[in-house]
Amino acid sequence: MGQLIAKLMDIFGKQEHKVIIVGLDNAGKTTILYQFLTNEVVHTCPTIGSNVEEVVVRKTHFLVWDIGGQEALRSTWSTYYSNTEVRRVPGLGDLGRC
Repeated sequence: MGQLIAKLMDIFGKQEHKVIIVGLDNAGKTTILYQFLTNEVVHTCPTIGSNVEEVVVRKTHFLVWDIGGQEALRSTWSTYYSNTEVRRVPGLGDLGRC
């Protein structure tokens, strides 16, 4: 009986989430993503387009889309919103640009 419950928990206990990180350029979106992924500070270059990574915390899987923040890319942000949990990282010095 215990093995059956453990097996069911393995099947149904997993959670998956889609997350997008959008914000202005140079706000730290990619740094946050890779710090979660590697548990260390990573030096990054500006994102052209997007980065997609799977981050696993315990049994919870996060498919994380890090979308570039350059002005030319902002009009594409809405195409990523479907079925996601949205997080936004504004640059504190750039609040007037939001």
